[in-house]
This record gives sequence, C-alpha cells and structure tokens, in this order.
Amino acid sequence: MREIVLIRHGKPKGATNPKVSAAGFARWVKQYNASTIDRQSQPPKGLDQSLNKHFVVTSPLPRATDSVQCCVKTLPNLT
Repeated sequence: MREIVLIRHGKPKGATNPKVSAAGFARWVKQYNASTIDRQSQPPKGLDQSLNKHFVVTSPLPRATDSVQCCVKTLPNLT
C-alpha cells in the first residue's frame, strides 16, 4: 500500500499580522516567504521515526525546507 502524508510547516519565524497598505502587503509576503520556522515550533516527538522511510518532497520556500530538516532530520528529496 502506498501512502501520502501531508504535514504543515512549522510556525514561521517572526510571524505577525500587522495592518499594512497594498504596497506593504507585497513586502510582508516577501518577508513571510523568506522566513524559516520558529524554533519553538517543534513537531510531535517520534514523528521523525514514523517518517524516516518516506520519500519527502516540499516546496522550495525556506519555511518548508526548514520544517523538513526539523521534522525528519534530513533534506527533502528535490528533483
């Protein structure tokens, strides 16, 4: 049996939701997309053991690849 497991990335470092203008929103999105995860945002204990035999893929966004490293202690499989 094949299985697909979806995991949401950890909380982005410095994640805030201030009021911004339209131009400010574009800057906010750029900063959000460049952020890594907050180190206080940890996956459940043992998750790395249950996923260590899976083929891991992710988006190239820093918070996604950082989450993979935090969660399964490896880099994602990139093509």
